[in-house]
Amino acid sequence: MKVILTALLALAVTPGPSARTSAHYLVMRDDGSVVKYYGVPIALKMSDVRSLGLPYKESSEPSEGQELRTAIISARNNVRVVVVFDHHGNSIDVKTTSRRAVDPRGVRVGDTLNSVQKLWPEGKLYYGHSIEGGHRYANFATGTNVGLDLTTKYIAQDPTKVLVTKIHVFGFKT
Repeated sequence: MKVILTALLALAVTPGPSARTSAHYLVMRDDGSVVKYYGVPIALKMSDVRSLGLPYKESSEPSEGQELRTAIISARNNVRVVVVFDHHGNSIDVKTTSRRAVDPRGVRVGDTLNSVQKLWPEGKLYYGHSIEGGHRYANFATGTNVGLDLTTKYIAQDPTKVLVTKIHVFGFKT
């Protein structure tokens, strides 16, 4: 009886697949979407940033001809997370360029597109020029609320040189 109880206890405390993500402060839904990233909830109001207990500063960034408020948060594991808020004070994007950060499958800023495609085989690559201003873009949609920005310099000529520049976590699937 003691042996069975010990075995059951060992199974109960043995880290499962989600242990890797919790070590990086990711909390995922059943569909693979992230709800909290390095201690920052994806559904966050600007008014609730202070209650996180994490150092932050307020700022703003341009978006389609307007300024949106942001909170630049020193999140867990020394990951710098930028939260972008809409005009109602609700978060619309949680993003990082920190090399310490990982996405749910282990992708880091600086990883190659080849690595991303191996870790997210069901994902889709989108690239081209924006309608406004003709800026080049390259994004990788994972099918969850995690999206990746990529370098655009070699996208057509040599995809092996394309790198992840930013990890986004949105309130919707990409």
